[in-house]
Amino acid sequence: MQKKIKKIVINLWGHPFFKYLLITIYLLRFLVPFLIFSHPIICIALEYILDYGDSVFGFYSKSFSWKFCYRMDKILDYWFYIFVILFSLNYAIFPLLLVLFIYRSIGQFLTMKRYEEKDLIWFPNLFELYFISFIISWYLIPLRPFFNGTNNILLLILLLPLALSREYIIHAKKPIPTMFRKDWIAWKNV
Repeated sequence: MQKKIKKIVINLWGHPFFKYLLITIYLLRFLVPFLIFSHPIICIALEYILDYGDSVFGFYSKSFSWKFCYRMDKILDYWFYIFVILFSLNYAIFPLLLVLFIYRSIGQFLTMKRYEEKDLIWFPNLFELYFISFIISWYLIPLRPFFNGTNNILLLILLLPLALSREYIIHAKKPIPTMFRKDWIAWKNV
């Protein structure tokens, strides 16, 4: 029974519906960053949901090649990062956020060129986690002192293990691809 269900799920990935769903997700990922100026929390939540959606429906479907999906994901991640930078221009976090953006950008460009996801482990996404912490601090007053002076360093030290484990799970361990795609290695090399 379990093998039958798994076979049905694997065959569904090739259905044209998933191709159009993925295109819709890409379009939404392009539009959602504009919300950051009026509704930053909603923007971040939608970005995370859509980012997860494009990984499930893109990377693991049969609609597009792995390289295409990977490149689109990285470009749309970068698109969101640009809006984060623009949003932060008027805040004290901008200089540090800009440094974290440049650091992450090196990793993004390196992986887009080499298609080696494991490279991102060396460039953990402190940029995104730091920004999300900043936005959350608007609502949770006890977090606000972390964004003053040398406390920024303490916050980055606290965020680093989270960022590293997140990169490892997403880009090195990859728990999902092999569950849905038996031909993962062959498809990735297309």
